Amino acid sequence: MSEKGIFIGNRVNVFNEIIDISDIDIVKIFAVADSYLSNYLDHEHIEYDTIRCKEELISDIQTLDYDYLISNGCPYILPISHLQRRDELYINIHPSLLPDLRGKHPINGAYLFNRSLGVTCHLMDDGIDTGKILEQIKIGAPSDMSLWLAYKLCFDAEGDVFRNAYNNHFSIGKIYPLDKEPVYYTRKEEDLIFDFNMSLEDIICKIKAFSIDSQGARFFFKGYQFIVLECEVLNIEYLNERLDNSEEGEIIKIYDNNLIVKKDSKLLYLKQVKGNVQLLKESQIIVS
Repeated sequence: MSEKGIFIGNRVNVFNEIIDISDIDIVKIFAVADSYLSNYLDHEHIEYDTIRCKEELISDIQTLDYDYLISNGCPYILPISHLQRRDELYINIHPSLLPDLRGKHPINGAYLFNRSLGVTCHLMDDGIDTGKILEQIKIGAPSDMSLWLAYKLCFDAEGDVFRNAYNNHFSIGKIYPLDKEPVYYTRKEEDLIFDFNMSLEDIICKIKAFSIDSQGARFFFKGYQFIVLECEVLNIEYLNERLDNSEEGEIIKIYDNNLIVKKDSKLLYLKQVKGNVQLLKESQIIVS
């Protein structure tokens, strides 16, 4: 006999795993508006409710009969102790190796704090990503991949970690020990800003941490904003010869939407720069 479940979130892989491998009958879906999940459900002509606010979501949940509430990208912290009426299981799938990188934007945080990428399936409590850990999958170091690939692999692995937890009857399975103090990370707008007074290493870290179109690290020059999606350090003999005769923060070369800037006596190559790039000129100093 199948058990009843509610699915809440903005992503697809865990939802598909529930449909494919479990005996859980999804009786209600709550999807974040204009998310991967809502777009998928629209395409498949699957009925769902759009999440509008926390109070309405909680009220709707309280009207339902279910055995499992499964969250994967729910935008709110749910009051589990208030919702629980009997022995329902409240399960969340989170894209980090908890308890490290609790919060809304752990994948960005993995780049900023040099933490391993991974995913966790855990029981929910009233805290933020603090419930009992059931299963984890480790993906690798963020330095080994671009941000878009990290997102893709984490979201794929979320489906896998749910499957492992389900097959293990939602008891404790494989958990990775932490070798560093855990950090909490939810992205703030100011986190995306860098300037050329920062170290070369910190600039590169910022750019890589937000290197997708919907985010983008940015700097400001003469009141204008410039978004940078890629970067690397160059070692080109012809250009290296110019470094001794140039100033820190000087634009060495500019073409199309690409800049080469002297930073910490090296050639910092900024690629896919968005903004009024025509306002920038070679030999300009962009250190504020």
